[in-house]
Amino acid sequence: MFGFTNDERGLVLNKSNNRTIRGAFGDDTEAWEKKIIVIFPTMVDMRGKLTPALRVRIPPPKQTAAAAPAPKPAPSGNGAGAAAVKPPSTQQTAATAPADPELEDDPPKSLAEELDDELNF
Repeated sequence: MFGFTNDERGLVLNKSNNRTIRGAFGDDTEAWEKKIIVIFPTMVDMRGKLTPALRVRIPPPKQTAAAAPAPKPAPSGNGAGAAAVKPPSTQQTAATAPADPELEDDPPKSLAEELDDELNF
């Protein structure tokens, strides 16, 4: 029987729940004390019939607020430095750019259309 700190009742571990907990916390049941599990109801197939059951899952570890995101690795490989180079800015803005009457009526292109260029090698 698996006991809880926040409830008097316990949970008899079936094979599935036992494997889940042992897989997460090891075979030493003494080490399971103060570990957190989630119990949830579900339907399982029992001898050809769906029956209600309780299952356990292990919640993901909490991330502390003080933990900073991992730094991104420095670019390497062919062309990696080119991604860091910013193209020169143009002095012309949308307000001062000459209007192209052919482009004004065209709907915006999808990403697939934007990337579908013919290249001649």
